[in-house]
Amino acid sequence: MVLAAARYRQVVRDKTALYGADDPRTLGSAYGLAQVMAGQGAIDEAIHWMEKVLSGRRRMSGDDSLDTVDALNELGMLRLLRGDLDVAQSLLSEGLAQARRVAPDSADVARLANNLGVLHEMRGDIAAAVPHYRNSIRIRHTLFGPGNANSLRAEHNHCRAIGAGNPGHEARAC
Repeated sequence: MVLAAARYRQVVRDKTALYGADDPRTLGSAYGLAQVMAGQGAIDEAIHWMEKVLSGRRRMSGDDSLDTVDALNELGMLRLLRGDLDVAQSLLSEGLAQARRVAPDSADVARLANNLGVLHEMRGDIAAAVPHYRNSIRIRHTLFGPGNANSLRAEHNHCRAIGAGNPGHEARAC
């Protein structure tokens, strides 16, 4: 992994020199570098690179782009991992609003809704988490079917949340 990170850094430098910092090819490599760094636990460096990706995608594609929405989600989840819950919530909420405008009932909306549910659950706000999980499940069932791994992930999160918030009737259905 250390070699992968070093190679990714070099590729990002080379692509920046060749294509420019905001070129989609450069941003794609910076995105990959952010993921590698997150996988190594270097969350601060991952955030640094994902912030570059987000600002580049905003300049190149605007806010009404699923590429921008994806960067908002990834940066939001990195901020969540670092414990910056207010920043994470702002990024994920912005991403969800943009995804709903661009592609309502898409996998992007389902993913962001699920991730906002996770954030609210981490804060102990089950009442705020559950509607996000339900929305994610509804969309995932439509797109992938109820037995699909994508659907089951959201269902698992929903069951965990309602079990924590209401150990009674509804939780037993999970």
